[in-house]
Amino acid sequence: MVVPAAPAAGEPIAEAWGDIVHEEVVALEFQTGTATVVVNNSDSVGMRVNFAHAFASTPIVVVTQAANTKGWIATTGAIDASGFNLMVSTKAGNAATANILCHFLAYGPRA
Repeated sequence: MVVPAAPAAGEPIAEAWGDIVHEEVVALEFQTGTATVVVNNSDSVGMRVNFAHAFASTPIVVVTQAANTKGWIATTGAIDASGFNLMVSTKAGNAATANILCHFLAYGPRA
C-alpha cells in the first residue's frame, strides 16, 4: 500500500489523505536490564522484575539466561505494564543450586 504524503498545514486530514486517517502516532519504548535469580536446591524459581517505569499497556518481553548457564531455561509470565515474572528452570528437572544471570528486553507503547 502506498502511503500518501502528509497534508499541508491547515488542510483537513480527510481531504488530503482520503480514507486513510492517522489520528495518533504511537511511540515505542524499549527497556533492557538484567536480573539474577538465586536458586537454592530447587528445579525452578521465579521472581518479579519491575520495569524502570511502566509502559502504557502490556509490552512484549524477551528473556535469556547468560551463556555460562547452559543447563537452565529462562521464561516469562504474568507480564503487565509495570513488570513481569521471570522463571528459571533446570533443563534436566533435577534440583540444583545456582545464581542465574538473565537479560531482558521489553518493548511496547510509551506511557
